[in-house]
Amino acid sequence: MLELSTTDALLAHNKILTQQMEVITKQMANMPNQLHTVQNSQGQNQVMRYDFCGGNHLNDNCSYQN
Repeated sequence: MLELSTTDALLAHNKILTQQMEVITKQMANMPNQLHTVQNSQGQNQVMRYDFCGGNHLNDNCSYQN
């Protein structure tokens, strides 16, 4: 079994925490790009349809005649 001084143990623990923080920081830095990608993919799949005529427009933009 390897014995470490308190200082060495704290330094080792600090190094592990620093590495974990670096990973989290990189993940957080990528979040805006990931969110943009998700928003773009959702926007491409969404089609707006009017409730009555089935047209590709908002409900208040229909030129449907009775």
